[in-house]
Amino acid sequence: APQPAPPASAAEQLVCTVQRVELREAEVEVDPTHVLHLTHNLAHALRGCAAEARAPAASGLMGELQPWLAAAASPPTNGAPATRAVGDGVRLDTLSADAVSEQGKGLRAQMVGERTAVHRHAREVLSLSRRATDEVASNLPSPHWLRLVMPAVQRAGLDEALRERLRTDETIPDGARSTCLRLKSLLPWVEAEMAGLSAARAALLHGLDRLPDTPSEAEVRKNGDCASCRSDWGKTGERCAHCELEDMYNSVEAKLFSYRRARVVEIAPALGVGDAGAAAANRGEAFKVDAPLVSILKAIARWIGAQASSSAELSGCLAYTEKGLKHLGCLQKELKHSREMWMAHFDLLSQLDELTVATRTVSIIEDPDALEEIPVIERAAFVLRHDVQARRMTDSAEFHASCRKLDHARRQLTFLRSIADGSGGADPQCPVCLNEWGKERMIAACGHSICLTCSERITAAHGGTFVCSICRSRGSLAMATDMQADDGSAAGTRVLGSWGTKVTAITEQVMALPEGDKCLVFSQWDEMLDIVAAALKTNSVQVARLGPQGKLDAALDLFKRDAAVRVLLLPLGRGANGINLTAAQHVIFVEPLLNTAVEAQAIGRVHRISQTRPTTVHRFAVAGSIEEGLLWLRYRGAINGSTGGGGAPLAKKGAAKVMAEESQSLTWDELELLFPRSGSVGTMPALADEGDLAEAEEV
Repeated sequence: APQPAPPASAAEQLVCTVQRVELREAEVEVDPTHVLHLTHNLAHALRGCAAEARAPAASGLMGELQPWLAAAASPPTNGAPATRAVGDGVRLDTLSADAVSEQGKGLRAQMVGERTAVHRHAREVLSLSRRATDEVASNLPSPHWLRLVMPAVQRAGLDEALRERLRTDETIPDGARSTCLRLKSLLPWVEAEMAGLSAARAALLHGLDRLPDTPSEAEVRKNGDCASCRSDWGKTGERCAHCELEDMYNSVEAKLFSYRRARVVEIAPALGVGDAGAAAANRGEAFKVDAPLVSILKAIARWIGAQASSSAELSGCLAYTEKGLKHLGCLQKELKHSREMWMAHFDLLSQLDELTVATRTVSIIEDPDALEEIPVIERAAFVLRHDVQARRMTDSAEFHASCRKLDHARRQLTFLRSIADGSGGADPQCPVCLNEWGKERMIAACGHSICLTCSERITAAHGGTFVCSICRSRGSLAMATDMQADDGSAAGTRVLGSWGTKVTAITEQVMALPEGDKCLVFSQWDEMLDIVAAALKTNSVQVARLGPQGKLDAALDLFKRDAAVRVLLLPLGRGANGINLTAAQHVIFVEPLLNTAVEAQAIGRVHRISQTRPTTVHRFAVAGSIEEGLLWLRYRGAINGSTGGGGAPLAKKGAAKVMAEESQSLTWDELELLFPRSGSVGTMPALADEGDLAEAEEV
């Protein structure tokens, strides 16, 4: 039975909520599931209004509203019905239960349609991957290509060489190397593994084919009550077909992939959460590598490729190994697409289950023992009859408290927007001491500003907690400043867009450069240069980018001749040597470098004989990260040009090769400083308290 709240009162409250959502839709992100919940319950309440209006005996408010409440259950027909305001201005006579219900159905169809489209797309991608795998498999030799290769190895007299190669190959897991010691037993083992893989793949694909695009209510209900995949929700039902399909996926994955080391992450216990499902969901495995079957076949194929040039017997086997490895790659890719389809179907089931819960109405239970049998997470949808009044008062209090919070947040948002766009809202003086603002002031979480002196006094008077003198709200403080630091940093420069701490700091630094100065920006990653370029262009800074060899001269000529182009983005692997760029006066390193020779070559693009102005080097590193450790190793002198400290080795090897050899110059103690063991206390001194480390060095 539905909760026996007065239908008119319930409808008024629901309409008020819907109106609030619609009015603030442009300001506040609204969950469509909540909107569906509102429309469903509003239609239910409107039908209750009509039922009360048709009752033979009505008194009080319902008796007064009886002439027009019946219109709430159906659209107006001939002429407009009588209009009458209810409560605080909500007009129920203009609402139709059928219309509201149709609106809810449309919203539900839209939400389900999105998930269904993703599921169908995943099915199409998997279908293409299956066809590609089957096509490659059709061109494979029969029997298995290894049975054709092994006789050629024996005829060439390379049995022992192959056995030794498999015994020492580091890509083969330790547990599988014993299989390679006897080549006669290796072939039957490979064929048995491939047969098992083929059977497991067929079972998985058959199960995926049976997944419908539109699951039935019984399937949604069984999945929603599954004790396996819904354990974090406290469900205790039977194991669903979706979990059985996951077992099939794991069987195929075990043939193609393995894990070098298990990793157990238990987030829930660390946070003091006792939910067993949440703890189980935060367990996983890491270091995913090829399974023994795949790693052995790849090792054999690599060995045959290396020996083919010196052995005529093995040169004819290259076609077999290439087709075999291509088939394994297709199987691994197909497994990935199978997982994506499985997840898409699981998301569809979860969406349908969530929508079922969203369209559920609170129900009354007579027997307290029956309430105890309901899972704890679902008990909010049920209430005992003698608790109806208390439940109604509690829900009403929470509703009004939430409305007050929403109104307060909306006023705060409006106030902050007025400050941001300069349309008003910020007084020209401190509201406490009435002194005019200086270059700096403090801004509270509520959005009100106060001078530094008053903020310190108020915080000290309240035991270290700031209390706003205008709205009396408690919260933290943040400093707003118009000043730039004397150390050459760009604090106070306004950057458009959200780019992350480091890229924002780099953009600030570029925008704060003196008029007419140019700079080079070096990074080891092309993706990082893409982000920096987007940030600079958004803030109206013209940049040039070192592209392919054909566009190299054009980019350099644009940077040298066009005064408006102030930044040249260069990858360290290609732009650190062999280029004369004395048109620039600043060098920016996005990431710290261990190898000082590579850095010296990059700086040498600007700081050279033909340079007539001082060269300033800016290095950026995120505090508290591995970048801070790299800077500390540089300053300590642990790594001081492992290639000789000069430019000669770079000229011979190239910057890219030298950077690739950097890891070989680190000792074990230095690695432990960069990557401290779990639970250990690091001995590395901090270079900064927080934020980004930005160092400017004048050469």
